Amino acid sequence: RRTFSRRTLSIDFWTHRSLDYLELINLFASGCSLRAISRIVNASVNTIQNRIGRLARSILPALSRIQSSLDPTEDLVADGLENFFVSQYFPNNINLLVGKESQYTYGFSYALMRRKGTTTEAQSERCLQLYPKVDFTLNTITKSFVELIAQMHRVTRKRSSWTLYTDEKNQYQTALQNDSEISRQKRGGTFRHVRINSKRPRTVTNDLFAVNYMDREIRKDVAEYRRETVCFGRSVANGLERMCVYLFHHNFIKRYRIGVIGEKRTHAEVAGVSQDQV
Repeated sequence: RRTFSRRTLSIDFWTHRSLDYLELINLFASGCSLRAISRIVNASVNTIQNRIGRLARSILPALSRIQSSLDPTEDLVADGLENFFVSQYFPNNINLLVGKESQYTYGFSYALMRRKGTTTEAQSERCLQLYPKVDFTLNTITKSFVELIAQMHRVTRKRSSWTLYTDEKNQYQTALQNDSEISRQKRGGTFRHVRINSKRPRTVTNDLFAVNYMDREIRKDVAEYRRETVCFGRSVANGLERMCVYLFHHNFIKRYRIGVIGEKRTHAEVAGVSQDQV
């Protein structure tokens, strides 16, 4: 004794207004903050975040489906992007897994950290007030990288051999050593881990170029990742939803090489994803 409409199973279920989702994605990936987007499309900030959240929850299963059939031949590069949500007292590390040649982002993981560096007496006192209220995970970067290794296994499950490039963080080495599948592949000679000093010039000749490029693009394109501005994430969950939407734009909408005449492929197509799968 219930009815349904065409909106029941759509992304706009239980909404009173339809927005152009492609326009929202393009505006967000062009450096507009949520408030700037709300002014452009004449909607509230909460409405914009709601639609981005809906997009993220639609994108995640689509990405899972695409990557389950993906058989990449390129090597992988991984590293962390540091930023903060809510307050600078709660920095985080977002580990990115990127294709070495295509710059296609295969996955990411999140780690919450304590504030680092030199602090004033007032800042130290503020830390003592805030940190007892928060459940900080021990070895959070290592555990976050373990999650990324699980994503690596899904990407490389059909590969006979592959190489992972990272910088020299001990947490990455520890996570890889504790993974039984990685250890088995190492003994069989099908896996190689190359560690590169992070102080090397970030040029195209650097084997970490793919993840350094993603670091630069995210800081350039996403307002909340620009340093020393009033644009910062107020919620961890919402911030990760926005990261998911941005990576979708980077992988499937943005051209692989902007300055190359005739290059119309996306990063996903370079990685081996056909246009029919998107």
